[in-house]
Amino acid sequence: MRYILLLIALVCIWGGGQGVYTASQNKTPSIIDVNSLTDGELPEKEWLQLENCKVNLTEAVYFESVFGNGLAEELFIPLNTENDSIAVFVSEKSQNVLDVFNLINTQTDPVKTDHFIEKYKHLIFKDSITYTGLVRYGIDLDNKQWRHLASTSPKLVKKFIIIDKNTVPSNKSSYFILSLGVLLLIFSIRSFLKRKAS
Repeated sequence: MRYILLLIALVCIWGGGQGVYTASQNKTPSIIDVNSLTDGELPEKEWLQLENCKVNLTEAVYFESVFGNGLAEELFIPLNTENDSIAVFVSEKSQNVLDVFNLINTQTDPVKTDHFIEKYKHLIFKDSITYTGLVRYGIDLDNKQWRHLASTSPKLVKKFIIIDKNTVPSNKSSYFILSLGVLLLIFSIRSFLKRKAS
């Protein structure tokens, strides 16, 4: 139990510290034309406003629900650039978008698939739109997930990024998590010292 508490404390300190750092370095979102992103020229900031984005929902990559029902619970939508490369995935969890994707993705009849694509094309195909969100890095980046995404398209640049749609830096919650981690760490250390002394 002591080791679990220590692990939770370290995770809170890492996550809270990263959140505080992100908030301090990103007072406003950095406005970037998605077409300017190339391999080796990715943004240094973590809070981005990506403009002139072009998406095709049918190209989205997904991981199946934990319930094993074959449905997507999170989509990673590639942002296509003018030079036909991909440097960014947007994480999409909006229920209406997930519902449309799952409806189309589970069809076995091509005629029905075409029907639903035509019906929901306003959600599936978008040009010149803007996405704002935080770049996943550090504790927020799942390396296994990133490696899986890296294998999905030859158009991907080597150093692509993932942004979480509509997320913003939060000082208050980050300070709370950091403070909680410090308190749990102090409690864990005292618990270990008491055990050693007894």
